[in-house]
Amino acid sequence: MNLEKILPLVVHPLRYINHEWNVKIPPENLEKLTRVCFSFPDLYEVGASNLGLSILYHIVNLRADAYAERVYAPEKDFSEYLLKYKFPLFSLETRTPLNKFHLLGFSLQYELCYTNVLNILDLAGIPLKSTEREEVFPLVIAGGPCVTANPEPVADFFDLFVIGEGEEIINEIIDTVISYRSSVIGKNKKELLRKLAEIEGIYVPSFYEIKYNSNQTITVIQPKEKTSDKIISRKVNLENAEYPTRPIVPYLETVHERLNIEIMRGCPWGCRFCQAGSIYRPYRERSKEKILSLIEQSLPATGYEEIALTGLSVSDYREIEDLIKVLVQRYGDRHLKLSLPSLRCDRFSVDLMKLLEGFPQTTLTFAPEAGSENLRSILKKKISDEDIFTTLGTAYTNGWRKIKLYFMYGLPQEKDEDLKAIVSLAKKIKKLYPGISLTFTISPFVPKAQTPFQWCKQEGMENLKEKKKYLSHSLPGEVRAHSVKMSILESIFARGDRRLSEVILLAWK
Repeated sequence: MNLEKILPLVVHPLRYINHEWNVKIPPENLEKLTRVCFSFPDLYEVGASNLGLSILYHIVNLRADAYAERVYAPEKDFSEYLLKYKFPLFSLETRTPLNKFHLLGFSLQYELCYTNVLNILDLAGIPLKSTEREEVFPLVIAGGPCVTANPEPVADFFDLFVIGEGEEIINEIIDTVISYRSSVIGKNKKELLRKLAEIEGIYVPSFYEIKYNSNQTITVIQPKEKTSDKIISRKVNLENAEYPTRPIVPYLETVHERLNIEIMRGCPWGCRFCQAGSIYRPYRERSKEKILSLIEQSLPATGYEEIALTGLSVSDYREIEDLIKVLVQRYGDRHLKLSLPSLRCDRFSVDLMKLLEGFPQTTLTFAPEAGSENLRSILKKKISDEDIFTTLGTAYTNGWRKIKLYFMYGLPQEKDEDLKAIVSLAKKIKKLYPGISLTFTISPFVPKAQTPFQWCKQEGMENLKEKKKYLSHSLPGEVRAHSVKMSILESIFARGDRRLSEVILLAWK
Protein backbone atom coordinates (compact mmCIF):
# COMPACT_ATOMS: atom_id res chain seq x y z
CA MET A 1 0.00 0.00 0.00
CA ASN A 2 1.31 3.42 -0.96
CA LEU A 3 0.43 5.42 2.14
CA GLU A 4 1.04 8.78 0.47
CA LYS A 5 -1.67 8.00 -2.09
CA ILE A 6 -4.14 6.92 0.58
CA LEU A 7 -3.73 9.81 3.03
CA PRO A 8 -5.46 12.46 0.84
CA LEU A 9 -8.52 10.18 0.70
CA VAL A 10 -9.12 9.86 4.45
CA VAL A 11 -10.51 12.24 7.06
CA HIS A 12 -7.77 13.91 9.12
CA PRO A 13 -4.68 12.33 7.51
CA LEU A 14 -2.58 14.06 10.19
CA ARG A 15 -3.63 11.22 12.49
CA TYR A 16 -1.29 8.85 10.66
CA ILE A 17 1.78 10.78 9.47
CA ASN A 18 4.00 11.17 12.59
CA HIS A 19 6.72 13.89 12.73
CA GLU A 20 4.98 15.94 15.43
CA TRP A 21 6.99 18.40 17.48
CA ASN A 22 9.16 16.65 20.12
CA VAL A 23 8.60 13.16 18.72
CA LYS A 24 11.51 10.80 19.40
CA ILE A 25 13.60 10.26 16.27
CA PRO A 26 14.37 6.56 15.62
CA PRO A 27 17.99 5.69 16.48
CA GLU A 28 20.31 4.21 13.87
CA ASN A 29 20.71 0.90 15.73
CA LEU A 30 16.94 0.32 15.84
CA GLU A 31 17.13 -3.36 14.86
CA LYS A 32 19.23 -4.12 17.95
CA LEU A 33 16.83 -2.51 20.43
CA THR A 34 13.86 -3.82 22.35
CA ARG A 35 10.91 -2.40 20.45
CA VAL A 36 7.89 -1.09 22.36
CA CYS A 37 4.68 0.28 20.90
CA PHE A 38 2.17 2.02 23.16
CA SER A 39 -1.46 2.16 22.09
CA PHE A 40 -4.33 4.30 23.28
CA PRO A 41 -7.38 2.51 21.81
CA ASP A 42 -9.23 5.61 20.69
CA LEU A 43 -8.86 8.19 17.95
CA TYR A 44 -5.63 10.18 17.75
CA GLU A 45 -7.34 13.37 18.96
CA VAL A 46 -8.23 11.66 22.23
CA GLY A 47 -5.16 9.48 22.74
CA ALA A 48 -2.57 12.15 21.95
CA SER A 49 -3.78 14.11 25.00
CA ASN A 50 -3.38 11.18 27.40
CA LEU A 51 -0.80 12.01 30.06
CA GLY A 52 -0.11 8.42 31.13
CA LEU A 53 0.93 7.35 27.64
CA SER A 54 3.09 10.46 27.29
CA ILE A 55 4.91 9.62 30.53
CA LEU A 56 5.63 6.02 29.51
CA TYR A 57 6.76 7.08 26.03
CA HIS A 58 9.19 9.51 27.65
CA ILE A 59 10.54 6.94 30.14
CA VAL A 60 11.23 4.22 27.58
CA ASN A 61 12.90 6.65 25.20
CA LEU A 62 15.35 7.71 27.90
CA ARG A 63 16.89 4.25 27.54
CA ALA A 64 19.70 3.43 25.12
CA ASP A 65 18.56 -0.19 24.72
CA ALA A 66 14.86 0.33 23.89
CA TYR A 67 12.71 2.48 21.65
CA ALA A 68 9.04 3.38 22.14
CA GLU A 69 6.55 4.28 19.42
CA ARG A 70 2.80 4.97 19.31
CA VAL A 71 -0.37 3.80 17.63
CA TYR A 72 -3.97 4.93 18.03
CA ALA A 73 -7.28 3.49 16.91
CA PRO A 74 -7.73 4.28 13.21
CA GLU A 75 -10.97 5.74 11.93
CA LYS A 76 -13.24 3.50 9.85
CA ASP A 77 -12.13 4.95 6.51
CA PHE A 78 -8.45 4.28 7.18
CA SER A 79 -9.22 0.80 8.54
CA GLU A 80 -11.04 -0.06 5.33
CA TYR A 81 -8.01 0.90 3.24
CA LEU A 82 -5.76 -1.24 5.43
CA LEU A 83 -8.05 -4.22 4.89
CA LYS A 84 -8.52 -3.52 1.18
CA TYR A 85 -4.78 -3.51 0.51
CA LYS A 86 -4.00 -6.18 3.14
CA PHE A 87 -1.62 -3.81 4.89
CA PRO A 88 -1.09 -4.39 8.64
CA LEU A 89 -1.66 -1.56 11.10
CA PHE A 90 1.63 0.14 11.89
CA SER A 91 3.32 2.45 14.38
CA LEU A 92 3.49 6.19 13.75
CA GLU A 93 7.22 6.73 14.22
CA THR A 94 8.67 4.10 11.85
CA ARG A 95 5.56 2.62 10.19
CA THR A 96 6.56 -0.77 11.56
CA PRO A 97 3.72 -3.34 11.60
CA LEU A 98 2.57 -3.89 15.18
CA ASN A 99 3.24 -7.62 14.98
CA LYS A 100 6.98 -6.88 14.66
CA PHE A 101 7.33 -5.31 18.12
CA HIS A 102 8.49 -7.03 21.28
CA LEU A 103 5.92 -5.28 23.49
CA LEU A 104 2.53 -3.90 22.52
CA GLY A 105 1.12 -1.99 25.49
CA PHE A 106 -2.46 -0.71 25.74
CA SER A 107 -3.63 2.02 28.11
CA LEU A 108 -7.20 1.17 29.12
CA GLN A 109 -8.98 4.22 30.50
CA TYR A 110 -12.58 3.42 29.58
CA GLU A 111 -14.42 0.09 29.45
CA LEU A 112 -16.28 0.83 26.22
CA CYS A 113 -12.98 1.00 24.31
CA TYR A 114 -12.40 -2.73 24.77
CA THR A 115 -13.65 -3.59 21.29
CA ASN A 116 -11.20 -1.03 19.86
CA VAL A 117 -8.39 -3.14 21.30
CA LEU A 118 -9.61 -6.13 19.30
CA ASN A 119 -9.87 -4.04 16.16
CA ILE A 120 -6.28 -2.84 16.55
CA LEU A 121 -5.02 -6.40 17.08
CA ASP A 122 -7.00 -7.67 14.10
CA LEU A 123 -5.79 -4.90 11.78
CA ALA A 124 -2.23 -5.71 12.87
CA GLY A 125 -2.63 -9.40 12.04
CA ILE A 126 -2.20 -10.39 15.70
CA PRO A 127 -4.43 -13.23 17.00
CA LEU A 128 -6.99 -11.83 19.41
CA LYS A 129 -6.73 -14.34 22.25
CA SER A 130 -3.53 -14.92 24.18
CA THR A 131 -3.97 -18.70 23.82
CA GLU A 132 -3.88 -18.30 20.02
CA ARG A 133 -0.59 -16.40 19.99
CA GLU A 134 2.15 -19.01 19.69
CA GLU A 135 5.00 -16.61 18.99
CA VAL A 136 6.77 -15.11 21.99
CA PHE A 137 6.52 -11.57 20.63
CA PRO A 138 4.78 -9.26 20.63
CA LEU A 139 3.70 -9.62 24.22
CA VAL A 140 0.30 -7.92 24.46
CA ILE A 141 0.08 -5.95 27.71
CA ALA A 142 -2.51 -3.67 29.29
CA GLY A 143 -2.41 -1.14 32.10
CA GLY A 144 -4.45 1.84 33.23
CA PRO A 145 -7.33 2.43 35.66
CA CYS A 146 -9.69 -0.14 34.10
CA VAL A 147 -7.07 -2.86 34.49
CA THR A 148 -5.97 -1.83 37.97
CA ALA A 149 -9.57 -1.94 39.16
CA ASN A 150 -10.69 -5.09 37.31
CA PRO A 151 -8.76 -6.72 34.46
CA GLU A 152 -10.94 -9.84 34.27
CA PRO A 153 -13.39 -8.89 31.46
CA VAL A 154 -10.48 -8.68 28.97
CA ALA A 155 -8.33 -11.45 30.48
CA ASP A 156 -8.55 -13.66 27.37
CA PHE A 157 -6.93 -11.04 25.14
CA PHE A 158 -3.81 -10.09 27.09
CA ASP A 159 -0.63 -11.94 28.00
CA LEU A 160 -0.18 -9.86 31.14
CA PHE A 161 -1.52 -6.85 33.00
CA VAL A 162 0.21 -4.06 34.90
CA ILE A 163 -1.70 -3.48 38.14
CA GLY A 164 -1.06 0.03 39.45
CA GLU A 165 1.23 2.79 38.25
CA GLY A 166 3.62 2.24 35.38
CA GLU A 167 6.55 4.65 35.77
CA GLU A 168 8.87 2.11 37.41
CA ILE A 169 7.44 -1.23 36.32
CA ILE A 170 7.85 -0.49 32.60
CA ASN A 171 11.63 -0.51 33.01
CA GLU A 172 11.48 -3.77 34.98
CA ILE A 173 9.44 -5.37 32.19
CA ILE A 174 11.91 -4.22 29.54
CA ASP A 175 14.89 -5.41 31.62
CA THR A 176 13.28 -8.86 31.89
CA VAL A 177 12.58 -9.02 28.15
CA ILE A 178 16.15 -7.97 27.31
CA SER A 179 17.50 -10.64 29.66
CA TYR A 180 15.25 -13.24 28.03
CA ARG A 181 16.30 -12.26 24.51
CA SER A 182 19.99 -12.62 25.39
CA SER A 183 19.53 -15.96 27.18
CA VAL A 184 19.51 -19.51 25.83
CA ILE A 185 15.93 -20.21 26.91
CA GLY A 186 14.81 -20.17 23.30
CA LYS A 187 11.26 -19.43 22.23
CA ASN A 188 9.57 -20.45 25.45
CA LYS A 189 6.85 -17.87 25.97
CA LYS A 190 5.59 -19.48 29.16
CA GLU A 191 9.03 -19.24 30.75
CA LEU A 192 9.22 -15.54 29.90
CA LEU A 193 5.77 -14.99 31.42
CA ARG A 194 6.92 -16.79 34.57
CA LYS A 195 9.86 -14.39 34.85
CA LEU A 196 7.60 -11.40 34.30
CA ALA A 197 5.11 -12.69 36.89
CA GLU A 198 7.85 -12.39 39.51
CA ILE A 199 7.68 -8.59 39.15
CA GLU A 200 5.47 -6.98 41.77
CA GLY A 201 2.33 -5.64 40.10
CA ILE A 202 2.33 -8.06 37.14
CA TYR A 203 -0.74 -10.25 36.69
CA VAL A 204 -0.59 -13.07 34.12
CA PRO A 205 -4.24 -14.19 33.82
CA SER A 206 -3.41 -17.55 32.21
CA PHE A 207 -1.58 -18.52 35.41
CA TYR A 208 -4.80 -18.34 37.45
CA GLU A 209 -7.91 -20.51 37.59
CA ILE A 210 -11.36 -19.25 38.54
CA LYS A 211 -13.84 -21.57 40.24
CA TYR A 212 -17.56 -20.86 40.46
CA ASN A 213 -20.41 -21.64 42.81
CA SER A 214 -23.57 -23.32 41.56
CA ASN A 215 -25.17 -19.86 41.24
CA GLN A 216 -22.28 -18.78 38.97
CA THR A 217 -20.69 -16.44 41.51
CA ILE A 218 -16.94 -16.79 42.00
CA THR A 219 -15.75 -19.17 44.69
CA VAL A 220 -12.02 -18.60 44.41
CA ILE A 221 -9.29 -17.35 42.10
CA GLN A 222 -6.22 -19.53 42.61
CA PRO A 223 -2.80 -19.85 40.94
CA LYS A 224 -2.17 -22.69 38.52
CA GLU A 225 1.54 -21.89 38.40
CA LYS A 226 4.12 -21.19 41.10
CA THR A 227 3.16 -17.56 41.32
CA SER A 228 1.75 -15.18 43.91
CA ASP A 229 -1.83 -15.64 45.09
CA LYS A 230 -2.06 -11.88 45.62
CA ILE A 231 -1.13 -9.07 43.20
CA ILE A 232 0.15 -5.88 44.84
CA SER A 233 -0.77 -2.66 43.04
CA ARG A 234 2.33 -0.64 42.18
CA LYS A 235 2.78 2.90 43.51
CA VAL A 236 5.50 5.44 42.77
CA ASN A 237 7.14 8.29 44.63
CA LEU A 238 5.59 11.18 42.72
CA GLU A 239 8.36 13.62 43.54
CA ASN A 240 11.05 11.38 42.04
CA ALA A 241 9.01 9.90 39.20
CA GLU A 242 10.05 10.72 35.63
CA TYR A 243 7.92 13.32 33.86
CA PRO A 244 8.19 14.57 30.26
CA THR A 245 9.36 18.16 29.83
CA ARG A 246 9.26 17.92 26.03
CA PRO A 247 5.84 16.34 25.44
CA ILE A 248 4.75 15.69 21.88
CA VAL A 249 2.81 18.60 20.36
CA PRO A 250 0.33 17.30 17.74
CA TYR A 251 -0.32 19.04 14.43
CA LEU A 252 -3.98 18.08 14.69
CA GLU A 253 -6.26 19.74 17.24
CA THR A 254 -6.75 17.38 20.19
CA VAL A 255 -9.20 17.30 23.10
CA HIS A 256 -6.69 19.08 25.37
CA GLU A 257 -4.58 21.77 23.71
CA ARG A 258 -2.50 22.63 26.75
CA LEU A 259 0.50 21.84 28.92
CA ASN A 260 -0.68 19.30 31.49
CA ILE A 261 1.25 19.31 34.76
CA GLU A 262 0.22 16.64 37.25
CA ILE A 263 0.61 18.24 40.67
CA MET A 264 -0.93 15.44 42.74
CA ARG A 265 -2.08 11.84 42.52
CA GLY A 266 -4.93 10.34 44.49
CA CYS A 267 -7.45 12.30 46.53
CA PRO A 268 -7.81 13.02 50.26
CA TRP A 269 -11.64 12.88 50.24
CA GLY A 270 -12.63 9.32 49.38
CA CYS A 271 -16.01 9.87 47.70
CA ARG A 272 -17.80 6.54 47.75
CA PHE A 273 -18.51 6.38 44.01
CA CYS A 274 -15.05 7.46 42.80
CA GLN A 275 -12.85 4.72 41.36
CA ALA A 276 -9.86 6.98 40.71
CA GLY A 277 -9.86 8.12 44.33
CA SER A 278 -9.70 4.47 45.41
CA ILE A 279 -7.11 3.00 43.07
CA TYR A 280 -4.66 5.92 43.27
CA ARG A 281 -4.32 5.83 47.04
CA PRO A 282 -2.34 6.94 48.94
CA TYR A 283 -2.68 10.63 48.24
CA ARG A 284 0.62 12.16 47.07
CA GLU A 285 1.85 15.58 45.93
CA ARG A 286 4.70 16.97 43.87
CA SER A 287 6.62 19.77 45.52
CA LYS A 288 5.98 23.33 44.41
CA GLU A 289 9.62 23.62 43.31
CA LYS A 290 9.34 20.50 41.14
CA ILE A 291 6.14 21.75 39.51
CA LEU A 292 7.62 25.15 38.73
CA SER A 293 10.70 23.50 37.25
CA LEU A 294 8.57 21.26 35.01
CA ILE A 295 6.58 24.27 33.76
CA GLU A 296 9.71 26.34 33.17
CA GLN A 297 11.25 23.57 31.05
CA SER A 298 8.07 22.56 29.21
CA LEU A 299 6.64 25.91 28.06
CA PRO A 300 9.50 26.87 25.70
CA ALA A 301 9.65 23.27 24.43
CA THR A 302 5.98 23.22 23.41
CA GLY A 303 4.68 26.72 22.74
CA TYR A 304 1.44 25.99 24.56
CA GLU A 305 -0.61 29.00 25.66
CA GLU A 306 -2.41 27.23 28.49
CA ILE A 307 -1.11 25.56 31.64
CA ALA A 308 -3.37 23.01 33.33
CA LEU A 309 -2.60 21.97 36.90
CA THR A 310 -4.10 18.50 37.00
CA GLY A 311 -5.18 16.15 39.76
CA LEU A 312 -8.38 14.75 41.20
CA SER A 313 -8.93 17.77 43.46
CA VAL A 314 -6.29 20.44 42.84
CA SER A 315 -7.71 22.87 45.41
CA ASP A 316 -6.58 20.37 48.07
CA TYR A 317 -2.94 20.66 47.01
CA ARG A 318 -1.22 21.96 50.14
CA GLU A 319 0.73 24.77 48.45
CA ILE A 320 -1.86 25.67 45.81
CA GLU A 321 -2.16 29.33 46.85
CA ASP A 322 1.59 29.92 46.85
CA LEU A 323 1.93 28.02 43.58
CA ILE A 324 -0.70 30.15 41.83
CA LYS A 325 0.84 33.36 43.19
CA VAL A 326 4.22 32.42 41.71
CA LEU A 327 2.63 31.47 38.37
CA VAL A 328 0.77 34.79 38.24
CA GLN A 329 4.01 36.63 38.98
CA ARG A 330 6.00 34.72 36.34
CA TYR A 331 3.47 34.31 33.56
CA GLY A 332 0.59 36.70 34.22
CA ASP A 333 1.80 39.21 31.60
CA ARG A 334 2.36 36.59 28.87
CA HIS A 335 -1.32 36.13 27.95
CA LEU A 336 -1.24 32.51 29.06
CA LYS A 337 -4.28 30.72 30.41
CA LEU A 338 -4.10 28.88 33.72
CA SER A 339 -6.74 26.22 34.26
CA LEU A 340 -7.58 24.23 37.37
CA PRO A 341 -9.79 21.46 35.93
CA SER A 342 -10.90 19.91 39.22
CA LEU A 343 -11.76 22.49 41.86
CA ARG A 344 -13.97 21.59 44.79
CA CYS A 345 -17.10 23.70 44.98
CA ASP A 346 -16.34 25.14 48.41
CA ARG A 347 -15.19 28.30 50.15
CA PHE A 348 -11.48 27.64 49.71
CA SER A 349 -11.88 27.64 45.93
CA VAL A 350 -13.22 31.19 46.22
CA ASP A 351 -9.81 32.48 47.31
CA LEU A 352 -8.13 30.59 44.47
CA MET A 353 -10.40 32.27 41.92
CA LYS A 354 -9.36 35.69 43.14
CA LEU A 355 -5.72 34.74 42.59
CA LEU A 356 -6.47 33.82 38.97
CA GLU A 357 -7.40 37.38 38.02
CA GLY A 358 -4.05 37.79 36.26
CA PHE A 359 -4.98 35.14 33.69
CA PRO A 360 -7.64 35.17 30.95
CA GLN A 361 -10.83 33.65 32.32
CA THR A 362 -12.27 30.47 30.86
CA THR A 363 -15.06 28.13 31.93
CA LEU A 364 -15.06 27.02 35.56
CA THR A 365 -16.06 23.42 36.23
CA PHE A 366 -17.48 21.99 39.44
CA ALA A 367 -19.00 18.63 40.32
CA PRO A 368 -21.66 18.82 43.06
CA GLU A 369 -22.74 15.31 41.84
CA ALA A 370 -26.08 15.40 43.72
CA GLY A 371 -28.73 18.06 44.24
CA SER A 372 -29.41 17.60 47.95
CA GLU A 373 -27.07 17.87 50.90
CA ASN A 374 -28.40 14.58 52.27
CA LEU A 375 -27.48 12.62 49.15
CA ARG A 376 -24.10 14.35 48.89
CA SER A 377 -23.47 13.24 52.47
CA ILE A 378 -24.24 9.63 51.50
CA LEU A 379 -21.74 9.98 48.65
CA LYS A 380 -19.24 11.42 51.15
CA LYS A 381 -19.19 14.57 49.02
CA LYS A 382 -18.89 17.12 51.81
CA ILE A 383 -20.26 20.20 50.07
CA SER A 384 -23.19 22.24 51.37
CA ASP A 385 -25.67 24.24 49.31
CA GLU A 386 -24.22 27.37 50.89
CA ASP A 387 -20.74 26.34 49.68
CA ILE A 388 -22.09 26.11 46.13
CA PHE A 389 -23.87 29.48 46.21
CA THR A 390 -20.88 31.24 47.79
CA THR A 391 -18.41 29.74 45.33
CA LEU A 392 -20.44 30.56 42.24
CA GLY A 393 -21.29 34.01 43.58
CA THR A 394 -17.64 34.86 44.01
CA ALA A 395 -16.88 33.52 40.55
CA TYR A 396 -19.63 35.73 39.13
CA THR A 397 -18.39 38.79 41.01
CA ASN A 398 -14.86 38.21 39.70
CA GLY A 399 -15.95 38.06 36.08
CA TRP A 400 -16.63 34.41 35.34
CA ARG A 401 -19.76 33.97 33.26
CA LYS A 402 -19.44 30.37 32.08
CA ILE A 403 -19.92 27.61 34.64
CA LYS A 404 -20.08 23.86 33.98
CA LEU A 405 -21.72 21.62 36.58
CA TYR A 406 -21.64 17.81 36.78
CA PHE A 407 -24.49 15.80 38.30
CA MET A 408 -25.28 12.10 38.57
CA TYR A 409 -28.69 10.48 38.81
CA GLY A 410 -29.79 6.98 39.76
CA LEU A 411 -27.52 7.13 42.82
CA PRO A 412 -27.79 4.70 45.75
CA GLN A 413 -30.59 5.76 48.15
CA GLU A 414 -31.74 8.46 45.72
CA LYS A 415 -35.33 9.63 46.16
CA ASP A 416 -37.58 11.71 43.91
CA GLU A 417 -36.89 14.80 45.99
CA ASP A 418 -33.13 14.35 45.43
CA LEU A 419 -33.65 14.47 41.68
CA LYS A 420 -35.88 17.54 41.97
CA ALA A 421 -33.23 19.13 44.19
CA ILE A 422 -30.83 19.23 41.22
CA VAL A 423 -33.30 21.38 39.28
CA SER A 424 -34.11 23.55 42.31
CA LEU A 425 -30.43 24.14 43.00
CA ALA A 426 -29.75 25.08 39.38
CA LYS A 427 -32.72 27.44 39.17
CA LYS A 428 -31.70 29.18 42.38
CA ILE A 429 -28.18 29.71 40.98
CA LYS A 430 -29.70 31.20 37.85
CA LYS A 431 -31.98 33.46 39.90
CA LEU A 432 -29.16 34.70 42.13
CA TYR A 433 -26.77 35.30 39.22
CA PRO A 434 -28.91 35.93 36.10
CA GLY A 435 -25.95 36.77 33.86
CA ILE A 436 -24.30 33.43 34.39
CA SER A 437 -24.27 30.81 31.60
CA LEU A 438 -24.73 27.29 32.95
CA THR A 439 -23.83 24.06 31.19
CA PHE A 440 -24.87 20.79 32.81
CA THR A 441 -23.36 17.37 32.23
CA ILE A 442 -25.63 14.65 33.57
CA SER A 443 -24.86 10.94 33.70
CA PRO A 444 -26.31 7.82 35.29
CA PHE A 445 -24.53 6.43 38.32
CA VAL A 446 -22.17 3.63 37.25
CA PRO A 447 -21.04 1.34 40.09
CA LYS A 448 -17.32 0.66 39.72
CA ALA A 449 -15.01 -2.05 41.05
CA GLN A 450 -12.76 -1.19 44.02
CA THR A 451 -15.14 1.48 45.36
CA PRO A 452 -17.43 1.40 48.42
CA PHE A 453 -20.38 1.40 46.00
CA GLN A 454 -19.09 -1.49 43.87
CA TRP A 455 -21.91 -3.86 44.91
CA CYS A 456 -24.70 -1.30 44.62
CA LYS A 457 -27.44 -2.08 42.14
CA GLN A 458 -27.65 0.09 39.06
CA GLU A 459 -31.14 1.29 38.21
CA GLY A 460 -32.94 -0.19 35.21
CA MET A 461 -32.82 1.40 31.79
CA GLU A 462 -36.41 2.71 31.73
CA ASN A 463 -36.11 4.44 35.11
CA LEU A 464 -32.81 6.02 34.10
CA LYS A 465 -34.25 7.22 30.80
CA GLU A 466 -37.15 8.88 32.61
CA LYS A 467 -34.78 10.66 34.99
CA LYS A 468 -32.58 11.75 32.11
CA LYS A 469 -35.62 13.12 30.27
CA TYR A 470 -36.81 15.03 33.35
CA LEU A 471 -33.42 16.66 33.95
CA SER A 472 -32.82 17.43 30.27
CA HIS A 473 -36.13 19.31 30.04
CA SER A 474 -35.99 21.02 33.44
CA LEU A 475 -32.45 22.35 33.91
CA PRO A 476 -31.96 26.05 33.03
CA GLY A 477 -29.11 25.82 30.55
CA GLU A 478 -27.41 23.61 28.00
CA VAL A 479 -27.60 19.95 29.02
CA ARG A 480 -25.11 17.35 27.86
CA ALA A 481 -26.36 13.90 28.75
CA HIS A 482 -24.48 10.62 28.71
CA SER A 483 -26.12 7.66 26.99
CA VAL A 484 -28.09 5.50 29.42
CA LYS A 485 -27.45 2.40 27.33
CA MET A 486 -23.71 3.02 27.26
CA SER A 487 -23.65 3.64 31.02
CA ILE A 488 -25.34 0.30 31.67
CA LEU A 489 -22.80 -1.47 29.46
CA GLU A 490 -20.02 0.39 31.26
CA SER A 491 -21.32 -0.93 34.58
CA ILE A 492 -21.39 -4.51 33.28
CA PHE A 493 -17.81 -4.40 32.01
CA ALA A 494 -16.57 -2.53 35.09
CA ARG A 495 -17.66 -5.31 37.45
CA GLY A 496 -17.75 -8.50 35.37
CA ASP A 497 -15.40 -11.48 35.25
CA ARG A 498 -13.45 -13.08 32.42
CA ARG A 499 -16.53 -14.78 30.97
CA LEU A 500 -17.28 -11.35 29.48
CA SER A 501 -14.34 -11.78 27.10
CA GLU A 502 -16.61 -13.82 24.83
CA VAL A 503 -19.25 -11.08 24.97
CA ILE A 504 -16.68 -8.46 23.97
CA LEU A 505 -15.51 -10.69 21.13
CA LEU A 506 -19.07 -11.13 19.84
CA ALA A 507 -19.73 -7.39 20.11
CA TRP A 508 -16.59 -6.66 18.08
CA LYS A 509 -17.56 -9.18 15.39
